[in-house]
Amino acid sequence: MGYNTAASGKIAHWVNGESSIWNFDHFENGWYDYQNLESRYMNSSVMPDKVKPEHKFRDYEFTTKTVDQLRRLAAKPQYFMSAVGFKLPHLDLHVPHKYFEMYKNKREKWRLSKKELKYPSSLSEISYRCCAEGRFRFMREEGSQPHNRSAALMDINKALPQEMHDELMMGYLGGISYLDTQVGRILDVMDELKLWENTTVVLTSDHGMHNGEKGLWEKWTLFEEATRIPLLIAHPQSPFKGQHYAPPVESVDVYATLLQLPKPRSSVCGTHPHNWVCRPLDGKSLVPVIIGTPPSASLVGATAPGSGAKVQRKLAQQQQQNKLRRKSSPSDNTATATATSTTGAAKSESKSALAPGSSSSSNANSDNSAVVMARFAHDFAISQVIRCAPLDRVPNRATAPHRQHSSEAKAEGHVQRSVMWNDCDTRAHKDHEMCLLGYSMRTLEYRYTAYYPYNRKIQRPTVSLTADNGSATIPYEEELFDHKNETLADFTHREVLNLAYRPSYSVVIAHFRTKLAEFVIKSFSRVSPHKG
Repeated sequence: MGYNTAASGKIAHWVNGESSIWNFDHFENGWYDYQNLESRYMNSSVMPDKVKPEHKFRDYEFTTKTVDQLRRLAAKPQYFMSAVGFKLPHLDLHVPHKYFEMYKNKREKWRLSKKELKYPSSLSEISYRCCAEGRFRFMREEGSQPHNRSAALMDINKALPQEMHDELMMGYLGGISYLDTQVGRILDVMDELKLWENTTVVLTSDHGMHNGEKGLWEKWTLFEEATRIPLLIAHPQSPFKGQHYAPPVESVDVYATLLQLPKPRSSVCGTHPHNWVCRPLDGKSLVPVIIGTPPSASLVGATAPGSGAKVQRKLAQQQQQNKLRRKSSPSDNTATATATSTTGAAKSESKSALAPGSSSSSNANSDNSAVVMARFAHDFAISQVIRCAPLDRVPNRATAPHRQHSSEAKAEGHVQRSVMWNDCDTRAHKDHEMCLLGYSMRTLEYRYTAYYPYNRKIQRPTVSLTADNGSATIPYEEELFDHKNETLADFTHREVLNLAYRPSYSVVIAHFRTKLAEFVIKSFSRVSPHKG
C-alpha cells in the first residue's frame, strides 16, 4: 500500500532537490534564507523580541503546517511518515521575549567559574574551534535597542566574559522552551487523533552547542557539549515507558531503527525496477532497546573498555589512583541545552492499544532509576572533524605545551598559545598544509579523541595495527576524558582535563588506540581508495 510522506521546515541542510522525496506535502517556507538573513536585523547576538508576535516565528509556522498535515494524513488509509525540522535553538538566538524572561533570574543554575570559561591548557590546540561570530554583541535593554558594547573573541588564551555566557544561556534555553511549546502542539494533535496506538515518534537533534564552556561558542568540536544530543523514541509496543538507555548510540542508528520498527511488508532490495543494491548500513537498529526483544547473539554482552579480567583489574587500580576532583553544578537545565531540532512520526503496522513508551539515549549516564539494559557489540558513538594548518606553523609535537600540562598534576598554566588549525576541505590538494582527520569515540565511561594524518590525494587517514600483537600506531594527537559515575550535574565539568599523557592511564590509552584504529580501518576497508 505504500507510504504518504510529508515534511515541514528544516529537514535536510540544503533546500534544493529535497521536495521530490515528499509525495504528500512539503512546506519549506524559505527557512535557509530566513536563517541566514535574520542576523541583519538582530540588535545583539542574543535578541529577545518584544515586538514580533509568537505566531510569526518560523518554528510556529512549521508546527501549524505539521498539525494540518497530520490531520490530513490520518484521514487517509495509507501509512504515513511526517517530519518537521525546527530552526531554534540554532543561531541566531532570536526568541519571543516571554521565553527569554523565563530564565532571567536563574543564572546560578548554569554559572561557570572564570577558569571554566577559558580553553583548558591541557587540551590540544587542534580541538579548539571558536567562534560563531568574531565579536559578541551584548544586549541593550534586553535586545530592544541596537547594541553599544561588544567583546572580541577568537583568543585561545582568554576566558570568555561571564556576561556573554549568561546571555547565551538565557537565549539558548529560551529557544528550547519555545521549541518545547511547538512540540507540545504536535503531541496534542496526536492525542486528538488517537495516533499513539499505531504511530512511532522520534525526537532528536543534529548537534549540540558550546555556549561559553571551555571558552568556546561554536558547534564544530568533538567535546561533549557539541556531540551529545537528545534521542527519544516512543513506540506503541514498548514496555519501557519513561526509561533510559545509558550507553551511547549514534544518529546513524535512527535510520536503521525506523526501517525495522514499522515492520514494512517487503523490502525494496531486489525488487526495485532500477536494480538498486542495498548496501550494509553504518547504523544499528535500536529495536532491542525499544521493544525489549532479545538481541541476536552478536549483540549480547557488555563490551565496555577493559572487559577482560586482566585489563579490568588494571583499570580498577588506576581508578583508585586517579580520583579526580570536580566541581558539581546544581543545574538540571544544562541537560536541556541539547534541545531538539527534528521530529518525525511513522505509522506502524502494530494496532496494539498499549500506551506510548519512550526510550531515551544519550552520551551520558542517567540519574533515572529505571534503565533499559540491552547491550550492543558496537558500544560507542563516533564523531568526526577535519583540521588543517600551514606546515610552517605546525608545532613540535613532543614539546607541545598541553602535553606538558596534562602529564603534570596541575591542569592549568600560564602558557601563551596560538590557533593555527582550521576546518578544511578533504578533497583539496594543498601541499603547504598538514591535514588531520579527528575521531572521537564516546563510551559509557570515557571519551577518547585521536587525530590521524590525512592524505587528501587518496582520501584516507594514516592509521594501522602492528602485525605482531595488534597494537595501534600512535596518532598525531590524543585526548582522554573520564566520565565514570557522572550525573547530569557533571555536564560541561568533566572534559576539562586531558588524561592522555598521564602514565597512570597508559592501559586505558592503549585499549582505545586499538579500539578506534580497528573501527577506522574497518570503515575505510569498505571504500575504494581515491586515485588522486
